Amino acid sequence: MFIINGGRVFAEIDINNKTQCPNEPGYRLTLFASLIKADKLEFVIQKAVELGVFRIVPVITERSIAKESDAKTKRWHAIAEAAAMQSHRGIIPEVAETVRLREAVAVSNGLDRAAAAHEKIVPGTVSVAEWIGGKWRSSGIFIGPEGGFSDKEISFFTESGIKIITMGRRVLRAETAAIAAAALASLIRDT
Repeated sequence: MFIINGGRVFAEIDINNKTQCPNEPGYRLTLFASLIKADKLEFVIQKAVELGVFRIVPVITERSIAKESDAKTKRWHAIAEAAAMQSHRGIIPEVAETVRLREAVAVSNGLDRAAAAHEKIVPGTVSVAEWIGGKWRSSGIFIGPEGGFSDKEISFFTESGIKIITMGRRVLRAETAAIAAAALASLIRDT
């Protein structure tokens, strides 16, 4: 129904039902990405959105080399929006404000489960494929910066109930690990 009021035209719409966009995954993966060089993090954001990540949380860790700024956050939102449009997503994934590791772990407590990728095998480590293949609706994965997470951060993860996972036999660059984890989730969970 159209209403004309003072030269303005308004439309009234009744929504009878909602359907989920078929391009959206049936799970919600949050990528906790440590701050890395700006161009590399922008690449991670773009590819993670294309691969179905629900939310990206930039994290300041002990070995982060990049520094966060409001201008970067706005740019990251624009990159996520463009990637969502390009890949026909039903939503624009959130790129959260940058947080410190303790805050990120607190955010992960609201998820069904969370894991941190680590290049070293520690007691209880499982493969990323095994971890992604379990039953979950919402999950978070922490990816470290160049140089990986410190031993202190790994201890903090395990004390916080976050599973340590391995991405395989080779040490991956931060951006490769993030994209590989998102791709595996898409491949294993979307099919």
